[in-house]
Amino acid sequence: MALALPTRVISAMLGVPYEDRDLFHGFEAAVMSLREMLSNVVRHAKASRAVVTVTLRDQQLTMNVKDNGVGVADAPGRGRGTGNLMSRAHEFDGDFDLVPNPEGGSIATWRAQKVKL
Repeated sequence: MALALPTRVISAMLGVPYEDRDLFHGFEAAVMSLREMLSNVVRHAKASRAVVTVTLRDQQLTMNVKDNGVGVADAPGRGRGTGNLMSRAHEFDGDFDLVPNPEGGSIATWRAQKVKL
């Protein structure tokens, strides 16, 4: 099942005016990564809830997706989507983590440096 999250919605989540999205270095990678993280929640986590947090400080963008699903340990092996998330983060001297949520579920964190939003 694919997740159809319009770029306008993600633009608002990132605090970037939709009309100015092409002016911001890293916007497209951030949009694709957030879509991938949320798509993973829909496809794999069996979650009833996901909370998204987006912060930008000193050109470091951090996006967290915390869900209440089955968690990392119960999920099948990491696939192509996780690799894509890591690759996109590395393009911006960042990283990607997927860890168990102590409250149940998982926490996906995508970080990128030198992002200008």
